[in-house]
Amino acid sequence: MKQYCIRYGRTVIEMSAYSALLGLCIAVSSINSAEAGWPTFIVKYEGKQYPVLHVTHGGTITNITASQRTILITLESSQNGEVQLRIQKELLNATGIAYGADGHVSGIFVDQQSSEDYSAVARENDIIFTIPFTVGTKEIAIVSSDIPEFSGIAPAILGISSALMVILSFKSR
Repeated sequence: MKQYCIRYGRTVIEMSAYSALLGLCIAVSSINSAEAGWPTFIVKYEGKQYPVLHVTHGGTITNITASQRTILITLESSQNGEVQLRIQKELLNATGIAYGADGHVSGIFVDQQSSEDYSAVARENDIIFTIPFTVGTKEIAIVSSDIPEFSGIAPAILGISSALMVILSFKSR
């Protein structure tokens, strides 16, 4: 019978194909059940409800709200730590928060201070954010600082203002 090796940290375990497959199934199962066991906030935005899964180390999330271009996480932090948030792309799209293919957004603010010290993992339907915070942190905001395009309005205004400048410069001569 063929033996397989599975490395777990510094430990190497030899086992049969059946045991290796069983071990892999148990490992995948525990990852999925850990994620399924995350506490969930139901965030309401424009009449719809979106579950936001979260895990916090070093503090407690007291509320999560959504508004135009912002998801606000209110917390009580007793020590330095981090928060992990699993946010549906549907909620990010609804609020107008733009995100890249890698899941990064245009702005994360920890107590109103911009933070680049976070990670994002984009998955098919959601993004998992891991955001560190310091003791005393009260809020974390995920925002979109993108300025919306004015599509056809901007060129029209530019054209009209240019035409007016030409007309006024000819009249002043």
